[in-house]
Amino acid sequence: LLHASGIKYHENGVILSGLGGIGKSTFSLGTLLLKRCSIISDNLLLCDSRKIYSCPESIALDAESLKMLKEVKSLLVPKDINFSHNRAWYQVKPEATSFEAIPKYLFWLQWSNENRVVPLKNETCVRNLLNINLLAKELREYYILAAAFDLAFSSTISPVSFCNKLFNLLSDTDCYILQFRPGNDIKTIFNETIATIIQ
Repeated sequence: LLHASGIKYHENGVILSGLGGIGKSTFSLGTLLLKRCSIISDNLLLCDSRKIYSCPESIALDAESLKMLKEVKSLLVPKDINFSHNRAWYQVKPEATSFEAIPKYLFWLQWSNENRVVPLKNETCVRNLLNINLLAKELREYYILAAAFDLAFSSTISPVSFCNKLFNLLSDTDCYILQFRPGNDIKTIFNETIATIIQ
């Protein structure tokens, strides 16, 4: 389980990761404005050593994100869930989603004064993903569930095997830091960054 967003763009799997609150949800949902783009998962991705998969979850958005995403609101279904922190819950309509993809690209999101991409070593990327998993509060209940399955089926969940799976998953994946100006519209950021990399 990865604390990351996943999209499918022109049949390419794209992982978007970064610190909590950096804008993964807003960015991944904003890509729905682009042709041939669908969302795999908003906040959590299931993965094995070859593919990323959708993790069933609702999406929590604050007022600022909703303002930026007004053009894709027709693809979101409101959920009747109360949430603290002034956020509302939504589900993405099935026609805008994909279930799985082979990841070809990973972008680590960072705020900056300009929109650009910088190559990132796969080893550094794996370390970042392991660290971000430790920081993600959303993963706690999933790990408790995983531990229950582990006890029930007598398999092992080891940090070493998880690390090896990540290395295998990213072995054919191009990794980058995606630096972007907060407040820019997603299309502009995408066209100035990801679109220059993905053919």
